[in-house]
Amino acid sequence: MVYSHVGFFYVTAPILHRLDNQKSFYKYLPVFLIISFFIGRGSQTEIIRNFLHFLPIYILGMYVSRNRKSVFLYLKKWYKLLLIFSTLTFLFSLVFPNNNTLFIQKITLIFIILFLLKKYTNKINKSLQGFLDVLATYSFGLYFIHDYFDVSYKYVLMKTIGTPFLNGSLLLWAVNFSITILLSILTLKTLKYLFGSKSKEIIGC
Repeated sequence: MVYSHVGFFYVTAPILHRLDNQKSFYKYLPVFLIISFFIGRGSQTEIIRNFLHFLPIYILGMYVSRNRKSVFLYLKKWYKLLLIFSTLTFLFSLVFPNNNTLFIQKITLIFIILFLLKKYTNKINKSLQGFLDVLATYSFGLYFIHDYFDVSYKYVLMKTIGTPFLNGSLLLWAVNFSITILLSILTLKTLKYLFGSKSKEIIGC
């Protein structure tokens, strides 16, 4: 199953919730991230490896959620340095493609985006803010099912133009992104309606 390692997060949720209440737990976060860095992301069939790779990132999200005030104060001071570092790692990954460099670049990019969204919340267009709210509401479910639609889209590309890759086409990427997000959200809305109050336990939103 595509992204079936997500199911492990449902199983471990009670344990993670309990650990979240222990402040000493987060002092090991740097160690967890280093382990994630060296494990690397596996193929879609490497369920255990992917779970172990993404678990520290999930814990990082838990830490940011619990300590968001202090985190944003830190980002306010250092976000420009993070932006430079993220750009350099991205350029490095273009010259020397590897998952480890992308891992660092994406971690820094997460914090940059969080800071910018926080800083410019009041200036964001209402329609865009509504779209971002929807993405936030369905984020866990989106991660769980989006790849099914992404794979389907690339299958259609293979059948129609002879290649499953976007080949640097901004138009094809935009169409892929739009279709994947739209169908994923519609599917999640349907499932949420069908499962009712149990939807969060079943699909994560």
